Amino acid sequence: MHQRCSNKKDPGWKDYGARGIRVCERWNSIHNFLEDMGHPEPGQTLGRINNDGPYDPGNCRWEIQEQQNENTRRNRYLTWGGRTQILKHWAKEYDLAPRRLSERLNRGWSVERALTTPCPLGYEAGRAKQCAEARALWAKNGNRYRANSTTKK
Repeated sequence: MHQRCSNKKDPGWKDYGARGIRVCERWNSIHNFLEDMGHPEPGQTLGRINNDGPYDPGNCRWEIQEQQNENTRRNRYLTWGGRTQILKHWAKEYDLAPRRLSERLNRGWSVERALTTPCPLGYEAGRAKQCAEARALWAKNGNRYRANSTTKK
């Protein structure tokens, strides 16, 4: 946390310190940090509630990996029907593959149309089966090929 926010040579600097993410002065003491945050449960890591905010007691919590994954700048937020949530949650709510929803939006579909247009019956399961069969075919005999190509990787 301290290194990526204050050391320009740290690999994480560009995503933290360079963006203005800072650690509160109180947390320069491990005793103060533990007093404010306590110890994590197994599998938890320190996460910030507001991804653009500082590391301080009001903006940090212990999170599991799934929470960390859902609170990144890479996530795509969609607003529809007065609600905003990440694409993954909308896809689950409307029983769509997240990739399908993303593809629809990238093609210029409105959020409403992308969420409410059903896929053909069995389409998602059929697509998953096709992908699995293609991967098995490409890996046949230990050779790996790029999609739509016979060129070896």
